[in-house]
Amino acid sequence: MIIDVHHHWMPREHVQNLAKYLRPGETLAQKGKAWNIISRGRNLFSPSPLYHSMEEQIRDMDESDIDMSVLSTSCWPEWTTMSMAPFINDAMSEVQAKYPDRFIGLAHVPIFEEGAMEELERAVKVLKLKGACVTTNTKGKYPDAPEFRPFLKKVSDLDVPVIVHAAAAQPAEQVQNIVFDSVITRPLLARGLDHSLFVVRTLLSHVLDDFPDIK
Repeated sequence: MIIDVHHHWMPREHVQNLAKYLRPGETLAQKGKAWNIISRGRNLFSPSPLYHSMEEQIRDMDESDIDMSVLSTSCWPEWTTMSMAPFINDAMSEVQAKYPDRFIGLAHVPIFEEGAMEELERAVKVLKLKGACVTTNTKGKYPDAPEFRPFLKKVSDLDVPVIVHAAAAQPAEQVQNIVFDSVITRPLLARGLDHSLFVVRTLLSHVLDDFPDIK
């Protein structure tokens, strides 16, 4: 069996109403059928209409011989609030229930907000989502930060795996400020560095000692 663990999904309502969720200083720019979220001249996120079309995704999976896909909302956790999280998790659960042999759903919560751990538990225990998704940094903080501990304890207690997706924004401004010939190089390099920071800070801190069963 081939399982794609990096597969994007977002609720249709969110993809089609991005302007509703923009933060101060962000704008939208259309490119083809997709819209880019822009901040300070940088493209933060480009959700595709394909994200919510499960029939098209299944067709692509079949063409690529992929049996199942693990669904995350890509960089969308950076915009996700507690008012949005229950809707996202309910919609994710509906997709998983409709296509149980093709899609594996992950819980998404804004991990530093009040009520997030309760929503994470509901998403796993009630909605039957199979894991949780976080981005490589959350508001500039990594798993060794004290603010991460409630999340790490909760996923350990729930005994579900954590999938780590690239964050839209990286705090390594020195990388963002380097001038590259290609506009593609900058986000790819910054995201690669951010993944490395996530891994190294997890390995060199006491996270794995304090939460030895984390997946």
